[in-house]
Amino acid sequence: MNKYFLLPIALFAISCASSLNTSDTKTFKGVYSQVDGFAIFTDCQTNKSYPIAFEKDYVSLKKAYTVVANSIEDTIVVSFDANVEIRKSTQDIYKEFLIVERFENIWPKIDCNGNLGIANLKNSLWVLREFMGSSEMELKSKQDIHIIISTNNRVKGFGGCNNFEGNASIENDKINFTNINSNSKECNNSSAEYELLKTLGIVDKYKIYGEYLYLFSDNKKILVFESVYIN
Repeated sequence: MNKYFLLPIALFAISCASSLNTSDTKTFKGVYSQVDGFAIFTDCQTNKSYPIAFEKDYVSLKKAYTVVANSIEDTIVVSFDANVEIRKSTQDIYKEFLIVERFENIWPKIDCNGNLGIANLKNSLWVLREFMGSSEMELKSKQDIHIIISTNNRVKGFGGCNNFEGNASIENDKINFTNINSNSKECNNSSAEYELLKTLGIVDKYKIYGEYLYLFSDNKKILVFESVYIN
């Protein structure tokens, strides 16, 4: 085929693809996963899958996923505002890509049928689920290890052996726990409880993703709590 004939066809294909792009930003909720180096999103309502472009506020989505995912194969429900653009993929075919304009939230440990609520930092019963990277708790007791932060920033909780209380200083996503004191009852969990309370003392930042509270020190995740509702 004549190369001068092919040129208009190529230009026409690019023109058609460009005409399918939309500047309308829409809110998407669905399942995010990482497959062979690609970011893939599957819409909860339509079950349609899109690749996600590595630009704009995708960095916030990726950062949140890194915090909550236990492995790179995890699929996790997310929401964000995005545009749809037709772009050439690595296979030299045109596909609809999502361009994330604003990351909203991420919901660990649920699928599209799960509750997409977001727990409140204050007046929630936060039960310990992960301690210094491990979900295997040495702090075993008949009562859940937990914390509650009141509206006036008072902190109360149970550390596996004793009740404790103290204060919380909160500003934006910064949080510090101070004056944490417990009663002096000794039990089999005393040393582990001591480590837990000491760890609370070095917390400097928090994030809430869905029903989970993530506590950090120097940008390292050190404690994970789940919001539990009392019937």
